[in-house]
Amino acid sequence: EIALVSTIRALGKTFGFFAVTLTFLFCLWIGYAFLFISRYSAEAWRIKIVRSWARAICHMLGMKIHVTGTPPKPPFFLVSNHLSYIDIILFFSLSDCIFVAKSEVSNWPFIGYLAKTAGTLFINRKQYRDIPRVNHLIREVIGVHQGVLLFPEGTSSAGEEILPFKPSLLQLPAEDNLEVCCAAIQYAALGGYPDAATSICWWGDMTFADHLWMLFKFPGFEARISFSDKTARGKNRKSIAGKAEEIVKYEFQKIN
Repeated sequence: EIALVSTIRALGKTFGFFAVTLTFLFCLWIGYAFLFISRYSAEAWRIKIVRSWARAICHMLGMKIHVTGTPPKPPFFLVSNHLSYIDIILFFSLSDCIFVAKSEVSNWPFIGYLAKTAGTLFINRKQYRDIPRVNHLIREVIGVHQGVLLFPEGTSSAGEEILPFKPSLLQLPAEDNLEVCCAAIQYAALGGYPDAATSICWWGDMTFADHLWMLFKFPGFEARISFSDKTARGKNRKSIAGKAEEIVKYEFQKIN
């Protein structure tokens, strides 16, 4: 009986996800039709729609969000640890940002289209020469309407520790002496359901479809996020990455 209820819940959330997403996509493109004369007004409209969509999805998932600290206001450069694709929805619901993601995401059915629509920057991690291109794009997109969020670990984890930060995409903060804002996230499963490391965090060889279906079966879960009042600054990418990693580790300990 419990399994049947969970399956029905997952089916309902699957339908709800597509219904909500298609509705907001429709609103997005209708808005573009009226805002085509201004790039900046179109950008602001996209960010508003994406944030509203993310909040609706969080509600649908039963995500109970606990926030410590204050999300930064655009323009900003923000770094965080990375646990799951859910991180993106969580940050979208709280801040006006775009992400840097691995290029493979752009080819995922439907999800890739959503990522492109949300303004995601894609990087080919297998080609070192792609780093300067993405660093240039980061400089171009940060503005009055949006900041950039980077996951310097370079991959998601089970949420047991903070992985070493990679400095390759911190060129803009290094060149412009820009403050790097820091945040840490953690998830917690509700009673009676598998622990967050195996049910909410998406890492290792977990397939996306199987993990999402399992997540849809849950009535809800907790998302804890802590925005630090400290920022990382340095003369080069490596020093900034080291300082940011220490700040994120400290914030991570606070929410565990």
